[in-house]
Amino acid sequence: MKTSILIPVLWFASLVGAFIVGYQTTPPGGQVGTGRQSPGLDAPAPSIMETQKGGPLPERMEGPVKLSLEDLLFCENTADQLYQFEKMVEALDAESLPLFLSELEALPHTKRRDQWILQVVSRWGELDPETAAGYIETYPGNLRVEFIRAMSTGWAKLDPANAWEYYLVQTSGGATGQSSGIRILSEVAKSDPAMALNLITKIEDRRAKDQYYNQFWRIAGIHGNFGEVAAAMALIPDPTIRQMGMNGLWKEWASYDLEGVMASYHAMPGSPEKSNALKQIMAGWASQDPSKALAYCTQQIPEEERGPALKEVVKVWAESGRIKEAAEFILTLPVDRDSDDAVNAIAFQMARENPQAALSWVNSLQNEERVKAGQNMVIGHWADRNYPAAKAFVMTKPPGKDRDDNLISLLTSQVGFDKVPDETYLLIESMDDPRRREEMVEALVKMANRDLPSHYGMPNTIDRKQMAERIRVLQGISEETRDKAISLLTGGPSG
Repeated sequence: MKTSILIPVLWFASLVGAFIVGYQTTPPGGQVGTGRQSPGLDAPAPSIMETQKGGPLPERMEGPVKLSLEDLLFCENTADQLYQFEKMVEALDAESLPLFLSELEALPHTKRRDQWILQVVSRWGELDPETAAGYIETYPGNLRVEFIRAMSTGWAKLDPANAWEYYLVQTSGGATGQSSGIRILSEVAKSDPAMALNLITKIEDRRAKDQYYNQFWRIAGIHGNFGEVAAAMALIPDPTIRQMGMNGLWKEWASYDLEGVMASYHAMPGSPEKSNALKQIMAGWASQDPSKALAYCTQQIPEEERGPALKEVVKVWAESGRIKEAAEFILTLPVDRDSDDAVNAIAFQMARENPQAALSWVNSLQNEERVKAGQNMVIGHWADRNYPAAKAFVMTKPPGKDRDDNLISLLTSQVGFDKVPDETYLLIESMDDPRRREEMVEALVKMANRDLPSHYGMPNTIDRKQMAERIRVLQGISEETRDKAISLLTGGPSG
C-alpha cells in the first residue's frame, strides 16, 4: 500500500465551519514527490520530522538559518521569522521540497503555518509544477482551490502560458477560481501586460472573461507600469468593457503619477474617449488633492472640454464629505465663466443630496447670474424628489424670463422617452414668452420622433398620436407651429 504525507485541512476552516486536522490521502505514485514506494502499511516511509525531530535542520538548509521550524514558528521577532523562513524556502530544490513540506505539516496548527504551507506550494510550482499538480489533484474542492492558486502563481513566474492552461482546466475554463486567475495574471503583468491580457482571451466563459477585462487595470496597474497597461487595454475588443476598464486605470494612474498620466492624455487624438479620459484623470487627482484639481479644471482645460471633468472633480470632493469646503473654495475664484461652471457643478452635487439646502446656498451667492443659473440646476433635482414643492416655489415668481427658465427645469424633470405627462403641456402654457413656448413644443416633437440607439437599453415609447392631440388644443402657440408639430407627429395637417 502507498502512503502520503499528512495535510491538515485548515486553510478553509472558516469557510466550511469546522477545523479538519490531520487530513490523510493516498496520492498516486507513493510518497509525494519522491516516486518511491513505501515499505508497506506496517512500516510507512518516515518523514523528516520522524527521523530528525528535535535535531538540527538538514545541512542544505543551514547557513543563515539558526532556528528549527518549530522554534521559528513561535519566534516573537516577526522580521527575523520572515527572513529566516524565506531563506529556507529559497534553499529548497525539487527533491528536498516534499520532505520539507511534510515537516511543516507536522507542526502545531497556526495561521502562520498555513501561510507557510501555501508559500512552499507556490515554490513547488516554480521548481516542479507537474509533480505539484499531481499532488494537488488528490485533495477535495476547497483545499485544492487554495493549492492551485499558490502553485500556479509560482508556476507563472517561469511558464505563464502553461500555468494559465492548467488554471483553465482546473476551473472549468475560468468560470470559477478567479482569485487564482488574478494572481497568475498579476504575476505575468509585472513584465508583460500585453501577454497577461492575451491570456484573458483564452477564457471560454463570457461572463468570467468580461469580469477579468473589467478588473485588468487593477490586476496589472498594481505594479505601476501604467503606460504599458494602457497600451495593452486599448486592444480590448469590446468598447464598453474597454472603457469600463480604462476608467479605473485613468483614476488609479492619476493618483500615483499625475505627470505621466497627463502626458499620455495629451498624446491621445481628439475623441470621446479622450474626453472621458480627462474626466477620470481629474477624478483620480481630486481623490488626492481636490483644490488643485479644481483649480486646474477652471484655469487650464479649454471651455468646450471642461464641463464633465469639472463635475467629476466636484463629485469626488463632495462624496468625501467635504462639499462645504468645495463650495467655500469655489467662492475664492474670480467671477468669470470658468468659476461659474464650478458653481453650477457644486449646485448640481448639492441638489442630488439636499435640493432645499442647495437652493439656500445658491440664493446666498452675491452674483445675480450665478443665482439664476444655480436655481435652474437645483430645481430639476428638487422636482425629481418633490415635484409639488418645486413647482410651488417656481410659481411664486413673477412672470418673466427667470420663471420661464425654472419652468423648463420642471418640465425636463417630468419628460422621458417613456412618458410625456399632461403636466408638461400645462407648464408650457404657463410660460410668459411665446417664443419659449414654441421652442418647447418643437423640442417635444423631436424627442417623440427620435429613434434611440441600442445602448439606451429601451425603446422610445412616447405616444405620438396622443401628443398631437394635446398640441392641437395647446394655448399660446401660433397656428404655424401647431400645424408643423402635428404634421411631423402624424404625417398629416392639423385639420
